[in-house]
Amino acid sequence: MADQRANTRLLTGDEQEQVRLWFELPPITASSGDTRLPWDARLAGGQWDDQKKEELRTELTTAMTNGFSETYKNVFWKAKASHIPMEQVVPIARAAKRIVDTLYAEWLGNAVLTLDQMRERSQRTFTHQGAGANVIEVSDEAARGKDTWEKRIYEAVKTFVAFSASCQKVMKTHHFYPYGDRKEEALFLTKLFWEYAEANQNMIDVFDRYGSAYSDPASGKIFVSGAVRDWDGKDTRLAKVRDRKWELFGKIVHEYLHLLEHPLVPDATANNPRVREGFCEHLTIQTIAHVKGFADATLKDLAAEVEGDMNHPDAGRWNHFLNTYAPNPDYAAAVGHVKEFAAKHDENAVRAVFFQGHTEFLGRQATGWLPAAPSPAKGMQAIPVGRAFDTPAKLADVTRHDKKEIMSEYPVWVDEKTAPAHVVVQGFRGHRVASIGGIAETWQQIAAQHEVDPGDLSKRHGMADPPKDDWVLIPRSQ
Repeated sequence: MADQRANTRLLTGDEQEQVRLWFELPPITASSGDTRLPWDARLAGGQWDDQKKEELRTELTTAMTNGFSETYKNVFWKAKASHIPMEQVVPIARAAKRIVDTLYAEWLGNAVLTLDQMRERSQRTFTHQGAGANVIEVSDEAARGKDTWEKRIYEAVKTFVAFSASCQKVMKTHHFYPYGDRKEEALFLTKLFWEYAEANQNMIDVFDRYGSAYSDPASGKIFVSGAVRDWDGKDTRLAKVRDRKWELFGKIVHEYLHLLEHPLVPDATANNPRVREGFCEHLTIQTIAHVKGFADATLKDLAAEVEGDMNHPDAGRWNHFLNTYAPNPDYAAAVGHVKEFAAKHDENAVRAVFFQGHTEFLGRQATGWLPAAPSPAKGMQAIPVGRAFDTPAKLADVTRHDKKEIMSEYPVWVDEKTAPAHVVVQGFRGHRVASIGGIAETWQQIAAQHEVDPGDLSKRHGMADPPKDDWVLIPRSQ
């Protein structure tokens, strides 16, 4: 097992600001952190320019209509197409699940979850049958279940606008930022979404049922379209059907990864769509690259699960899929920012955030931004002071360093009240103990993430269990 925190560190103030800009997160401080201009409809003294509001409404409505119309033309064929039956999609889903679970097993195995979440994950198996069906044809209204049609139409509009370049351009032109902290903008956009959804129900319904795949972490269900262009629905062994099955494999990898996103991430990022889709597609790309590296014999076995009957001249279409896979173009900007984040802060930080809920590597927690970390000095990272080491004596006990040396380094630190915000400790790194639903990470989980001894961590800190949502010290494994 590798050190999952190698090359990771907390963000400085400038790095937090960069992350905020990449993913359009709320400002870091209410007074000076918001570098965005105010909505151009906002006037001095709390007044509003109704003409500017109407300009935005008109331009955004036009951008939505143009975008939906184009998408409608691109996906309407699915309404009349023959579909691969879900009984043939289930083996694809099971193969995708197995590969993802294996590739990210060490990360998933060390994540803190509630008992219900652990039970749901451990018992999950994909099926298309009965009340437990969780691989579902997205256009099947009966199988989709209890979500109201009106809510789905609204969500379709909301999702479309979040990733529409033309809609985002209109909003930025008006300095309109509805995601996160600006309540007036959020309320305006919500009202516009409902109005637009009601006025364009038929067109958006087609987008909702045929425009994209999606998954529901609450129920563990995945919804995909088995539509195949220009197919009569008879011979499922044809190349076009096999190619579509490989496309479904890629989509299911993405949607299954959504089911594995740690539930602390939406809380810490205000359910930000750029974080959600950017991180997920980034990991999807890595998964597909991993599959591309399989030996031919392994790929042939996988093809039998994805394609079905291999005794056919068109069998073995994996190269077509693996060599042409590309990210969803709607997510390109978000994926690009995750790639930049990974290049600067390491892939370990990406996986720690996504699979384990360690959003401190984004500078975030559920209540907002964490205090910025000082810049690293001489290769050593500053560690936020936790309750387990908030006096020189406690720090000496945990680190087994000389108390007098600690006090000489921090001469004004005598007790909890005079503790510095951060300390730099030779041979140690910090770890923020994640928790969810009142359940905190165990010493075993923390030790596995850092490749150290859990018994040593417990003994050093003098605690049977780690302190929830607080910082502990980890001897560096290298």
